[in-house]
Amino acid sequence: MDAVHAIKDLSAEHILKAIRLEVDALMELTGRTHYLIVECDLNDPRFLDSAEKNGFGMDAQWIDEFHQALRISAGEPTTGYYSDFQGIRHLEKAYRDAYVYDGQYSEHRKKNFGKPAKDQPGSKFIVFSQNHDQVGNRMLGERSSVLYSFEMQKVLAGAVMISPYLPMLFMGEEYGETNPFLYFVSHTDPELNKMVREGRKAEFAAFHTEGEAPDPDAEQTFLQSKLQWELLNKPEHQTMFDYYKALIALRKENPALSNGDRNRITAISYPDKNTLVLKRWEPRQQIVCILNFSKEKQAIPAEDSIHNWQLLLCSADEKWGGPCKDDGACQEVNKLIIQPESILIYTRKDA
Repeated sequence: MDAVHAIKDLSAEHILKAIRLEVDALMELTGRTHYLIVECDLNDPRFLDSAEKNGFGMDAQWIDEFHQALRISAGEPTTGYYSDFQGIRHLEKAYRDAYVYDGQYSEHRKKNFGKPAKDQPGSKFIVFSQNHDQVGNRMLGERSSVLYSFEMQKVLAGAVMISPYLPMLFMGEEYGETNPFLYFVSHTDPELNKMVREGRKAEFAAFHTEGEAPDPDAEQTFLQSKLQWELLNKPEHQTMFDYYKALIALRKENPALSNGDRNRITAISYPDKNTLVLKRWEPRQQIVCILNFSKEKQAIPAEDSIHNWQLLLCSADEKWGGPCKDDGACQEVNKLIIQPESILIYTRKDA
């Protein structure tokens, strides 16, 4: 359900709670499972809380704040709604707390904003590195494949897949689709089309140096946004596709990555290095992930010898189109050296 924060319902029983009850009755009647997933930017756990806790009982919500922090870490300019985000520090918080703003003052909103999402499992939150809103609302509809290097695209994918939350992929990102996803409409009312066209031009008036916003009502705008499945025939795109499959397999095969337990995660950021270390665990396994968003090699403190750990994935490996013929990392006096714009995922051999 789109933009539920825009629902204004002052009735005794909020419409979302009523929908929850109706869907529960439907599941009881049919024996089929249905999920209620909402887009909501209020950072209010009431939408996820059960009816017993006076909540609306939604199964999950997606969180744009993880996306914002991730993109700033990758180099997105801090303009517009991105201005509230500090990159790697806020990505660290998003990994731990889901909501970046859970009561702090928001300069963009000019008020204290949000409430902590306590006692909510990772499965209640959906994260992503791009989606239809974040791409389609750009004036020229650029995808990550156009905005970021091949290596950074792999870091973004890894950052989503190692989170304790539900990963969501935007159509085509798994093979590096290069066509834009533009804002297009097909309203039958000519006057409405005119209003949308003028509204888009006004919205991006300050960005005239980038060209003019494509006409939302033009058929070419739609056609230009279609997926190019034939790109999978090209080596670079097939490599990216295989890389995504490897990440998905790692998440499925390693309990410490798939458990969704927000109590078994730590995140430490190194802002001066634009690097983050994420640890996740469960009784039989420990996972350590190092993400380097910078364009330089970075040295990260290592707790013990790297030889006690098994490398599960290095995005800089040549098998994934990277520059390294080995695992892309090395040990220097209790430090781990990680390649520029890359992610390393380790697990304990003795787990």
